[in-house]
Amino acid sequence: MYFRNLAIYVSLFILANAASVLACWGIRPLSMGGAFVAVADDVHSIYWNPAGLSKVPGVELTYTRLLNLRAVERYDDFVAIAVPLKYGTLGISYTYNFDDRLLFGNKDNWMAIGSNEHYVNLGYGFPLTGNMAVGINLKLLSVDIDVKGILTGEPFQYCDGDTIVPLDIGFLWAVTPRFSLGVLCQNFNEPVLKLANGELKYIFNLRPGMAWRPNDRLIFALEVYDMLDNTNGVSGRDVSLGMEAKVTEHVALRTGGYHMNNSRKGQFTAGIGFRIGGCKIDYGIMTGSDFGEATHWLSLGYSF
Repeated sequence: MYFRNLAIYVSLFILANAASVLACWGIRPLSMGGAFVAVADDVHSIYWNPAGLSKVPGVELTYTRLLNLRAVERYDDFVAIAVPLKYGTLGISYTYNFDDRLLFGNKDNWMAIGSNEHYVNLGYGFPLTGNMAVGINLKLLSVDIDVKGILTGEPFQYCDGDTIVPLDIGFLWAVTPRFSLGVLCQNFNEPVLKLANGELKYIFNLRPGMAWRPNDRLIFALEVYDMLDNTNGVSGRDVSLGMEAKVTEHVALRTGGYHMNNSRKGQFTAGIGFRIGGCKIDYGIMTGSDFGEATHWLSLGYSF
């Protein structure tokens, strides 16, 4: 029973930390420091603010791949599509995270944990008026965990899993043609992942943001993560900043700061995007104080 309870505790601890790590769905938002709630004008709105799906002019496809540290970082691959309908736009996406790590060990005492998380998102955004839009995002999250090891010479194994349905609501308001406000109410239903003798609650995350376009080639954006501080200081009121500059018709440069005021999670981001016709290629990087541990991302996209 001791080993089983220990395995449950370890599982919940790993999942709780995983649930609070930075989300990096899509190179363009990532490269802009994750300050995308009020920008939200492409297929990536499926995660960042589903209200922005209403601004997608045609069918958009994207695929993002994490190039390094795939056994450590989250969201190894991300694929999404946005399809305009007669009224509003439908978005569908899928991403996953595989985590397989040895927590400690020698031949007599060791513990390893493996977890698989699969996210299927269904989003819909539609205009309320000429300058206001709303969207909803339904996420199906399936989690499977496997803890095994040997402690004091006694082998043990614990397997468990659950499926939850987090819900998001997004709002987008073009106050002027060049200034917009956005709000993402993430996990507003506060779903609970239930494991044997333990559970993990996904907190309600209020994420307001603003975006300013001084001209057709520049975007400056700001976003506040967990405005209500429901994470109790872990990520509460973290500020992200981002910028995108179209240097030519085919090339865009991006940079930003992710959770800039959080010394534990602060990251600098940068990226470059190429577009020829409907084809898009984007590269992004995220790094903290140690550039050698930077994560690199690449995405391919097409719109028609």
